Amino acid sequence: MEPSAGSTSSSDPNRSLPGSWHPMPNSGHYVKTDHLAPGVAEYAASHSAPLHPVLAKLCTAGVGGKIEIVFGDAKKSLDDLISRGSCGHFDFIFIDADKESIDDYYERSLQLVRRNGVIAVDNVLWHTRTYDPAVNDPDTEAIRRLNRKLAADDRVEMCMLTMGDGVTLAVKK
Repeated sequence: MEPSAGSTSSSDPNRSLPGSWHPMPNSGHYVKTDHLAPGVAEYAASHSAPLHPVLAKLCTAGVGGKIEIVFGDAKKSLDDLISRGSCGHFDFIFIDADKESIDDYYERSLQLVRRNGVIAVDNVLWHTRTYDPAVNDPDTEAIRRLNRKLAADDRVEMCMLTMGDGVTLAVKK
């Protein structure tokens, strides 16, 4: 299987950009959403400033043309991809974003990923908080709800990797 598209939502561009862009065929495409304060992207573009340090590195590596960085709200960006007809076109989606909206990202990702495509959800152990019953902040509760949902979701086969801060891999049926 050759990858055709990938996506990620993240607030940390240096950590979340997966290595799947490099083996991607010339026809492949990668979309990265990044939330910036309003006006930052426009200011950088109008002043010829480098817009994104990760993209600059990827351009140097010769794969920058495969990457599209979308600045702004990740939910809106995913909705835009859905409305542009990208449902079922993604092989891999990596979710590492605000935790209170994690279920929204998952549901949108399920629409965008193709059958047998992978959705990776980062931080599913959330610094050990998800299995500490004394912790009940909104972020932790949102992750717990998604973890329970993924375990029971018959639309995917899933596996939780418990190394580090935890990552769940969900393969769409």
